[in-house]
Amino acid sequence: MQANDQLRAGMQRLLASMLERSEKGEAVPDADWLRLAQLNFAASALDATSARDRRWRGLTLLIFGLISLAAILFVLSIAKIWWPTEIDISAVSNVVTFGLNGKQQLTGEPIKASRLVVRAPKEKMAYQLPTKDPGTISVAMLDAPDQTAVTVQSLGTAVRIGFNAPTDVDVEVTLEGSVVVKGNESKYDLESRHFSGTSLDLDLYPLSRAALPFETQLRVKCLELFERNLRGEPVSGIANGTMYVETLAGKKYALRTGHLLRLGRDRFKGVILGLAVSTEAVKLRFYGDAGRVDLGSAGAMHDLAPSLLEWIRTNHELTLFWTTLSAMGALLLSGLKLMGVLDRS
Repeated sequence: MQANDQLRAGMQRLLASMLERSEKGEAVPDADWLRLAQLNFAASALDATSARDRRWRGLTLLIFGLISLAAILFVLSIAKIWWPTEIDISAVSNVVTFGLNGKQQLTGEPIKASRLVVRAPKEKMAYQLPTKDPGTISVAMLDAPDQTAVTVQSLGTAVRIGFNAPTDVDVEVTLEGSVVVKGNESKYDLESRHFSGTSLDLDLYPLSRAALPFETQLRVKCLELFERNLRGEPVSGIANGTMYVETLAGKKYALRTGHLLRLGRDRFKGVILGLAVSTEAVKLRFYGDAGRVDLGSAGAMHDLAPSLLEWIRTNHELTLFWTTLSAMGALLLSGLKLMGVLDRS
């Protein structure tokens, strides 16, 4: 632009000189006419070059903008959300392990059993009702401490409940009437026995096929629907179920037999809203947050935590985001036109 201005200024000075000569009646030298033609040609060439430069600058900016937009969309499509994934699970499994979030009571009322095996750190006790004139065996699980890991497993004829706690778990067994204890039948008016320890296992043979009376709400800080084999590998207990990713407006995933579901313990928090336990299966509904959600088989797990692009696309209230982005693009184009970068000339 500076060279073009200098050429224009030179042409104006030359024209002024030529007019002044003409007004005085003097002949204008041919050299001045040639010089004027050369300056005009040079100025026109510079104008054309400047227009091409503006178009190239505009095209370069447009390409850069498209590449930048593609890069942003790519990053958004692979980057996972950094906050926990909100999930809603309804599942049927043969084994469930959960960690208690705070001290809680597991059962609302005692469980009636026809047979009971208790494995405590220092002893093992077996109780069974006789065939003739049976009494009653009642099991009450008192408050379990915070961070207690509870495993519930359906064994076909029995239910196994295991506790692994930082401090003692207290289980109360009440006997009444005729009960066989370690092979010896005795008659009890009413006797209670407490078993305590950081590690306890109960094998319960319920009197009825009804679900065991677990509390309707249990606050948990971890949840597993699998057990581990002798090599420490996870073996799924899932029979069927459904999982909704509420972070993506309730996106549905089917839980099929053998599916392995892993919920990361980092930033995990939630509630088991219903735990229906019988000798045939464990049914539950869970609602809460998990830092990571993986679903698949042991050799092919898929991270279901949504990407940022999925989250933006799913949440309709984020229309403002796209409107703002479009407005910014329009303002940018207007600014480029005002600066002459996108001038068609």
